[in-house]
Amino acid sequence: MKLRYKVTRENYIEMLENQIRRRGRRPLSVFITILGTIVQFGLYLYLVATARISGTSVLIIGAMSIFVAAATVSIRLLTHRRAVVALERFEMQGKLSPEFWKEHELTIGPKLVTVRSGSLKYEYDLSDLNGYDELPSSLLLYCSGTVADIVPLSAIPDKAEFIKAVADAQHEKVVEEADDLRDDVPLVYKYHFHYAYTLEQYVSQQQEGYRKMYTTKLIFTMSNVVRLGISLYALGYMFFSPSPLSIAVCLAAIIVFNLQHIITFTPISSMTIKHGISDVLAHKPDPNTDTYITADNIIIRGSMHSLDIPICDIKAMRRIKGGVALYLPKGVVLTIPETKDGENADFENFVKFMDYKAN
Repeated sequence: MKLRYKVTRENYIEMLENQIRRRGRRPLSVFITILGTIVQFGLYLYLVATARISGTSVLIIGAMSIFVAAATVSIRLLTHRRAVVALERFEMQGKLSPEFWKEHELTIGPKLVTVRSGSLKYEYDLSDLNGYDELPSSLLLYCSGTVADIVPLSAIPDKAEFIKAVADAQHEKVVEEADDLRDDVPLVYKYHFHYAYTLEQYVSQQQEGYRKMYTTKLIFTMSNVVRLGISLYALGYMFFSPSPLSIAVCLAAIIVFNLQHIITFTPISSMTIKHGISDVLAHKPDPNTDTYITADNIIIRGSMHSLDIPICDIKAMRRIKGGVALYLPKGVVLTIPETKDGENADFENFVKFMDYKAN
């Protein structure tokens, strides 16, 4: 597949706007926005309602609160202006070569993705091609998580066919590299079952799996206990020695030390999980995963992934809606959906086996 086109400044600005919005959807960015608007303004209203501040302090702190909220919202809304300024800065600093504005040639071959622009040439392994973003006037191709090129929609004869070809080519490359892994399965095993995941099911089960961690002893690590102690101390200090400064400092400490817990039990968790998923799963979920259980290992073979997990490494197991969550070292949660066919007996036996081994 080969395409020729020129990228306009409008296409590039559109790409920068998209990147700014992507960064704005990151959990930390969303959290900072909430902190700079709802939380800090709510704190101001609390201080006024409880008469912690009065007189000119109400006007001064109120003006500061409104300014911070307006600045936080403006930063998120003025994406176009920020993109234009970024492009101008790139050009002034020499980070964007004049060669980029010459005709581009995109080639997607059986092994490589090649992008040429004037004297510039970039090559990527086909397996690095891991997604795309469709914008109003262009399509962004991602290789290893970064933008490989900006393809104007006007240069694509059939957009749907082009997107399908990109997804299929990348998927076939990954499957080809994983074929030898799928052949590496045990000859003798206790249980075997097959399952398929959709993106929505995976995110939902991961969310529930991380929340169910709070029903295991794994949550009581030394670092979590220390954070809890600091949070309780800050909470007590805030109520027994209230002042605008102490309340602000204590609230900030409580939020910072419990940020992961806050994310886990809010919709931000789904954004965090999706952020860690390869785009190939998002656009073309793995339809073919086999799990083999031996006396010592859980062996998972998918068309795009391979895992060998010693059973002794599994710290706990919890039932979740439509499957189970297995808790591994370093806070990793592996979710496995239950089967719906004749292999369901093996799945249930596996659950009983793990309940005995891990719980």
